[in-house]
Amino acid sequence: SPWPVAMRAQAKGGAGPCQGGTTPVAMLVATLLKNMIGSGIFSLPLGLLHATRVPGLLVLFIMGTLSASSFWMIGYCCITWGVTSFRDLWYRVFGLRTAWIIDVTMFFNGWFTLVAYVVLIGDFTTKSFEGLLGEDSILATGRKMNQWTITVLLLLPLSLAKDLSKLAFTSMLGLVILAYVYVLVMHDSATKSPAEWGPDMVASHWNLGIFEAIALYTHAFVAHYNAPKLLSELYRPTYLRWLVVVGIAYAVALVTYCSFAWAGLRRFEGELLGNILRNYESNYSVLLAWLGMGFCIV
Repeated sequence: SPWPVAMRAQAKGGAGPCQGGTTPVAMLVATLLKNMIGSGIFSLPLGLLHATRVPGLLVLFIMGTLSASSFWMIGYCCITWGVTSFRDLWYRVFGLRTAWIIDVTMFFNGWFTLVAYVVLIGDFTTKSFEGLLGEDSILATGRKMNQWTITVLLLLPLSLAKDLSKLAFTSMLGLVILAYVYVLVMHDSATKSPAEWGPDMVASHWNLGIFEAIALYTHAFVAHYNAPKLLSELYRPTYLRWLVVVGIAYAVALVTYCSFAWAGLRRFEGELLGNILRNYESNYSVLLAWLGMGFCIV
């Protein structure tokens, strides 16, 4: 079995203490926010459009609460059992004989996630280069070339690296880019939204559009694959300190999502497209947002 002998011995005995890292609470909150808030934020206004405003915000709050509690529970289990990975946690709960299940699950989860993000990288880079360099530029028309170039030069080396600690600064840089996009949409909504809601914009109507909103909102809060890793980096990991990290990060994300979704819907109402950036004209501020989000995804 690939499981280390030391872990076999530990499994026969009691759970050892969870060994933490050196990252303080504030930095770990920023890292968790960067892992959580991504391209999914651009579709949140659409969920509010389908579900209508009041039910949509209620569903967004419920999904955020459920996601936060499940994220915290993963860390709680890791602290309780003294482990720092999903594989070791699975071994603790279900034993070694079912190890292949978690390995297969993690493989396919990583595979499909990578494919989805490569698709998004192609969308964001092609759109931004089209406005910055012109429609005839090879970077604007060569979507596959952009995807292959980024995959070979960035994604492949990163996937082979054993230590990514030197890239910690990218979490803060990614949050800066996300803050820029957030301010861009909020400012545009505050200055250019109609004085009153249109006659077709119902405040509350329970319909099947809620299920579309649930699908969009669930993806927006996903960061659970990194829970054991983040816990292992936390300085002096305890139940309370882990609760503080998760509580602050998810509260900030929830407020950000609610305000962003409301502002986007208020600005474009029924004309809202799937990705809110597609509603904007191709000026440099918007194209910079496209390019920045492409960087965030990478």
